[in-house]
Amino acid sequence: PLALPGPLELRLRSSAGSVADLIDTPRRITADDRLALHLPGGAERWPDGAPLGAVVIPIPDREHTEPRIDTLAGSTSLSAVLANLRMTGWRDDSIVQHHFDRCADLVASVPVLVLRVPWTEPFVAGCGEPVLDLLRAHLRVPVPTPTLTR
Repeated sequence: PLALPGPLELRLRSSAGSVADLIDTPRRITADDRLALHLPGGAERWPDGAPLGAVVIPIPDREHTEPRIDTLAGSTSLSAVLANLRMTGWRDDSIVQHHFDRCADLVASVPVLVLRVPWTEPFVAGCGEPVLDLLRAHLRVPVPTPTLTR
């Protein structure tokens, strides 16, 4: 399956400024006072969609210091994807059925991973590298390395 290009910006709350300082990319302040960082590469590299290697569901983990990945299987993977919808509240049966069917097709074609991310404040420089390394070990497609200023 392909992941269609989405927003070309990552919108961060002001409390994430320490993370934003590590990323060397154009930025702007949004109308709702968030920091928007331009995400190069995605839409420019794959204008018709990027190969999808997995569905990754991130979960903050305040108990561990190393990232962990759990691979979900079967109906558990479908339930996890359906529990993380971008839009909720659909009432039209045909739309709900279509969405359910597409999600079932998706989880049958790529792994569904729960990524447990160590959660610290303030963010620690270098905290993303172990996450990227772990994802690279589990995915079927390349995971790009962001350009960091430090």
